Amino acid sequence: MKFIRYHPEVLFYSVLAWGLWMIPVFDRLHVESGAVVATAAFFTAGLGMLRRMRSSGGRSNTSAYPGWARDQVAYPLAAGVWLATSMLWAPNCDWLRGAGLFATFVFPSAVLGVAVAVFVQAKLRGQRWVFLAAGVAIIVVGPVYDLGFHPQFYTYNHVFGGVLGPIYDAELVIRPGVFLFRLLTLLWAGLLVALATGRKRVAGACLLLLAVGYMQAGPLGINTSRTYLENQFSGRVSGDGYALFYNRAQVSDSLLWVMTDELDWQMHRLESVLDVRPSDEVHVYAWPSPDERARLTGARHTSVAPVWLDTPQIHVIDTQFPRFVSHELVHVFSREFGLPIVHASRLAGLVEGLAVAFESPRGSAAADHLIAAASTGNPYLVQRTEQSLTASGFWTGRGSVSYTTTGSFVSWLGRTYGMERLKRVYANGEFENVYGKRVAELITEWQDYLGKLPVLARTAGEDADHSFSRLSLFEVSCPHWVEPHVQALRRAIESADHDALEDVVARWPEYGAARYVLAGSHAESLMDPSQSGRSHEHAATAIEQVLAHIPETERSALWFELSARAARFTAPERAATLARESIRRTRVDFRQQRAARGLLLEDVGGRLPSGITSEINAYKMWTETRMLHASGDHEAALAMAREARLLYAEMGDVAMIPVLHEWMQRMRWQLIAGNR
Repeated sequence: MKFIRYHPEVLFYSVLAWGLWMIPVFDRLHVESGAVVATAAFFTAGLGMLRRMRSSGGRSNTSAYPGWARDQVAYPLAAGVWLATSMLWAPNCDWLRGAGLFATFVFPSAVLGVAVAVFVQAKLRGQRWVFLAAGVAIIVVGPVYDLGFHPQFYTYNHVFGGVLGPIYDAELVIRPGVFLFRLLTLLWAGLLVALATGRKRVAGACLLLLAVGYMQAGPLGINTSRTYLENQFSGRVSGDGYALFYNRAQVSDSLLWVMTDELDWQMHRLESVLDVRPSDEVHVYAWPSPDERARLTGARHTSVAPVWLDTPQIHVIDTQFPRFVSHELVHVFSREFGLPIVHASRLAGLVEGLAVAFESPRGSAAADHLIAAASTGNPYLVQRTEQSLTASGFWTGRGSVSYTTTGSFVSWLGRTYGMERLKRVYANGEFENVYGKRVAELITEWQDYLGKLPVLARTAGEDADHSFSRLSLFEVSCPHWVEPHVQALRRAIESADHDALEDVVARWPEYGAARYVLAGSHAESLMDPSQSGRSHEHAATAIEQVLAHIPETERSALWFELSARAARFTAPERAATLARESIRRTRVDFRQQRAARGLLLEDVGGRLPSGITSEINAYKMWTETRMLHASGDHEAALAMAREARLLYAEMGDVAMIPVLHEWMQRMRWQLIAGNR
């Protein structure tokens, strides 16, 4: 007890750690707990130092300062030790990196707290309120400056350490800038102590190094300005209302065509649907890889649209462009009817719900169908929608559940009550003023609508189970931990590196997902006539090995089998050209598309059951629709899309009908506008 009486900070940090044990994610020795303890360390160390200096008579006993400072910097170790023991019941697979980040966040903050206290004692008579005001100002001003005026999704802070990136990135983005920034924190501490003790040369050296650090903030990874970011792109294309930034070395002419064509259509579509147009030019950043985006913005796998910045902009991976660009552009368009300054809604659920509601259909089960299928026997899913509208409910819940429920609800609001009301309620979320009903009443009406849907997409139940079972950051057993084999496979897919896929399978032979993706890569190489030199026998064997481990009931297994079978035939010259163009022009992330491209080489429909033949023919029509569009024959593409939609309707595939309907609208617009 005597030790605690003389060192109460140890008890404080212990109690803080015990409290963090009660909060998921924060209960481990890692970046989140590090940010909390770092904040506490700054204020506790500074106030503790002021208390010691006052009790000793101010400046008269400066020889004791180093010892007191050492104690204040060491005290946070108590929190670190207690948080480390939580591994006994809260797994921390990433404990080594977590400990490093904890130390990087906590101890420089404690040092700075001591330094500010010494400066305040020496120059400002130990005014405690000045110290507290300085700490609060640093906490607030830093993130506002970084996130409010720069195209970045990370912020480093002298008090709490920082935020490394978006919450939905499972894999932490640890950039060199975080460590260099903490060196700046120590330089600030050195400057303040030097000024307090009259060491002008030391103060000058610290000031010079700080100036160099801030002047080189971009290259050092401390901060990312718009100018610095745009200078990293070697190509720029201007369109109607947008400017596309890309890297010439990584983007082929065909991919550039896909991106500009998609932007032209989506800008027109959203203007028609939302009856509004961005008042400023939209800057579209097409990143060559997730790692490159992470290096400059802090967001690796999360596509983002920082609507609060002066320049409307979106950040998308170039190879994922058609899949995500419509969602992100909805955010940009919503700036026009969002709150002033932030250009968004005060309700996070309305922000993302609007984007989900008005993004282009993808051919999978719609949000309405997913919620209707999942809420059968589980009314809680719909009931928590009101909670999902709020920021705390949205971001702490499962991402797929939050996005899908709010997307379905917002879509229903727009269809039922009109776009004008939806745009009015968007900014403030004042449902009763706009609709004359409380949000709970509107949710009940929406629930009744879901229960009366006549037909659901065939895969709605399966897709809902798969999507909604993904755990949030607050539920996973090992937050921020991505296993090495998963990282290796992800990078091989992102780089489209066939040899890297082979290496992943060789290193982790029991990793089924890697074998699955490798089989798809083999199938695609067989279908591409330019790859005719590759061993067909080797590829076919690899595919068959994967098929042997996949249940017969899985539809995707059939697609792979058909791909391999079709690729063994010699293609007519025209079909080979079409297949090659399909591979160049269309997305490569869907297994069904790989199969359809292969089937273009040889008609195997006559040897298959009639139901499967219809599916194949419909998908062939859908693939040919896009190829005809790519060739500039929009009239033929429109006719093909119409036939495909009719065939999908006959099959009862309600998920693909909206896709073909939008493509028909797109082709009509192309014909009228005379685009491309």
